[in-house]
Amino acid sequence: MSKQLLYTAHSSISIWGIISGSRAAQTSMFEGESIALHAWFLCEVIYAPLSALVRTSIAVFLLRIATNKIHRGMIYGSIISVWTMSVVYFFLLLFQCRPMSYFYEQILGIPGSCISSHAVPRATIAHSVISAAMDFILALLPVTMLHHVQLNKRTKASISMLLGMGVLYVSSPSSFLGAHHFGLYVETVQELL
Repeated sequence: MSKQLLYTAHSSISIWGIISGSRAAQTSMFEGESIALHAWFLCEVIYAPLSALVRTSIAVFLLRIATNKIHRGMIYGSIISVWTMSVVYFFLLLFQCRPMSYFYEQILGIPGSCISSHAVPRATIAHSVISAAMDFILALLPVTMLHHVQLNKRTKASISMLLGMGVLYVSSPSSFLGAHHFGLYVETVQELL
């Protein structure tokens, strides 16, 4: 339920930023950009716990059906690593500027400061790599869990293919390139400000 609420909040804030930012831009360009940056900041901060909750829900489901200690250990290790990285990433995003409102009000000339422009893109890439590794583990684990199940080979192959479909997304170049391009985009926007 918390995942759905966070996802709804993330989507609503994104839509609010687009609508309010464009509407405000008609009267004052700086005010519109400030609203859009405020929405960006909020979505950025919500993303880390949201992605960790989604991955944790899949991991908890797999824990319910995993019987092998090694599989359970891999799942627990994945949960710990993704939550550790997500908590660090969350606080980095939350406190990247002093005061926090400087992130979205700097365009209005409010005084403040932010951490290095390279810190957030690098943390984003690190978070993406950890998340992709966990996705890869959680996508392939059901296939290995079916190895000792007493089913005919055809059924086992069908189930393995369905459960392993997540590997196609995780192993796609877009999942890794997205984080790199996000980092370049953030640097470009910060240079413009």
